[in-house]
This record gives sequence, structure tokens and C-alpha cells, in this order.
Amino acid sequence: MPRQVQPGKRAPAEQPAQGVLAQQAIKTALAKAAGVPTGNAAPPGSGVPALTPGSPADAAAQRFAALPAAARHAWLVAHLTALRAGRITLRELP
Repeated sequence: MPRQVQPGKRAPAEQPAQGVLAQQAIKTALAKAAGVPTGNAAPPGSGVPALTPGSPADAAAQRFAALPAAARHAWLVAHLTALRAGRITLRELP
């Protein structure tokens, strides 16, 4: 049953699950590494998530994007299934 909200009150914004945040961070990092504009500069419909600057997801995206391409590739090869299943958290990203 959906949560009831009192008239005149707004429902609190729901935070995405940690697994979804990790997926968004990786997607943003890969776009950044490929030279695609990210954040507010991302073209509409690009599919690049707009992460809040300074947020844990943004920090994780920056860390991952800063890795050498070979390290990003190796990590994705080893963790892609768990990442897609939502079982990877931001803390688990290199």
C-alpha cells in the first residue's frame, strides 16, 4: 500500500538504492572518460545521469574515470554482472 501524505505536505524524495547509485556513477565515469559531456553539460536524452556535484556518487564517478583505461576494463570484466544486478555499492567502486 502506498504511503499516505497529508494534504499540503510533500512526500520526501526517495533516494536511489546504493546499487543504482553505483550504476549511475559508472555510467557517468565511462561517459566522462569517452569525452561525453556530463552533469549539467550533458545533452538532453544522452542517458548520462546528472550526479550532484560533491556527492558520494560524483566522487565515485571521478575516481573511476581517473583510472587508466586498462584498469577500468579489468574491473568491469570482473564486476559487471554484480554491477548490473545492483549488488555493488559506491564504496566498492575503485
